[in-house]
Amino acid sequence: MTEIRLDVDVAHPPERVWRALTDAAVLAGWFAPAKLRPVVGHTFRVEAKGQPGFEEPIDAEVLEVDAPRRLAMRWRAPELDARVSVSIARVGGGSRVTLRQSGFFGMQGLLRRRVLHRTYTEMLGRRLPEALDRLAVEDGKRGPVGAALARRLAQRTKGADHSGSRRNARPYQRRGGFARRLRAVGRVTVTRPLHLERTVPFARRSPAHGRRGHRRDGRLHALGGALTRMAQRIRPDARGRHVAVGAGLLLVIALVSLIVVAATLSYPPGSPLIGPGNGQGHDGYAELPGGTRPPASAGASRGGSASGQPAEPSGVLPTASGGAHLGPNLTAVYRTETVRLGGYRGAVTISNPGGQPVEGWTVVLTLPVLNLTIRKTAGAQMKQDGDRFVFTPSPDTRLVGPGRTALFTYEADGVGKPTACTVNGQACGGI
Repeated sequence: MTEIRLDVDVAHPPERVWRALTDAAVLAGWFAPAKLRPVVGHTFRVEAKGQPGFEEPIDAEVLEVDAPRRLAMRWRAPELDARVSVSIARVGGGSRVTLRQSGFFGMQGLLRRRVLHRTYTEMLGRRLPEALDRLAVEDGKRGPVGAALARRLAQRTKGADHSGSRRNARPYQRRGGFARRLRAVGRVTVTRPLHLERTVPFARRSPAHGRRGHRRDGRLHALGGALTRMAQRIRPDARGRHVAVGAGLLLVIALVSLIVVAATLSYPPGSPLIGPGNGQGHDGYAELPGGTRPPASAGASRGGSASGQPAEPSGVLPTASGGAHLGPNLTAVYRTETVRLGGYRGAVTISNPGGQPVEGWTVVLTLPVLNLTIRKTAGAQMKQDGDRFVFTPSPDTRLVGPGRTALFTYEADGVGKPTACTVNGQACGGI
């Protein structure tokens, strides 16, 4: 359950405020028509037609009376059972009026509370001080305050007479400004929705202050008045929307930053994955363009010469055991299998369109080196030479039969796709 509380400071004694609260004629001028009598147990009806939040008539009952300090009531209407109290306290040369209303339940109660809060702010911040000003004139208070109130009421009446001929007469609106604040004796200045502060009396300056100080103060007060009017024009719900939009933009910026950081995150490079051969003849060597491979010499170990230097290619196309031939008659196609946050998986399919089995192949991919690392391969062994990544077959993909295919994949950390691809020196497809 929530409640409404409004505090208003007025430059009038508590007795006059009490009269404006309990006199039916005065109450109808600033609140609503109601035959209220300050007697415990008295019942009456409030019909504030045209006032936001008072769509239905309200049956009220007086619960507590402490003149001229406190009046408590109970209000009943369809979907309304509220406790309303008005307290009056003497503050300095004036009074502080405190309005409380409780009994708001659920979402409907919350919406009604917001509407009534704006209505009460208008009533207590503008209409009640005007009604008190009229009472002060009627009471014959002709001191400094009473004279200022009489002049202001006369000016307001004169302005209303001049505007009566207009078809769309605008209601009176109190405007800011330092000089107007000096004339508005007893005027309530609304600074916050839940708090109203009194007008601060003007402190006379010494002649030594000079015209420069007056001009500077005038500019400062004009700027302050403009900022105050701008803040009052922004409704609370509009401020809430602005805050929500700003929070959403910050969230989007944070998500984009996380995606960029994850996409460009560098992984430490690992050692080249070069698999050992099976110790027979040409195993462990990649085919060179043109189908030639370095032959094994006598006394060489793993394809190396006796002196430890690799043998020169002989230019003769060897034949593997079992009738398999080593040749360049292979084709390959590259494709990107999956894309993930910060990397992707690439795949190369090698096909043998010929009529003879082909043993061994070499696929060379050219990839951007910047922030790209291949951390895992399947179906091939890999070694890197700058921006060239050389893939040679694993034992299960070494032999490609007639009309058959071999497939290998690799996991890349980074966003760079291959810019070139060859298989046994022939260009691949899909690039």
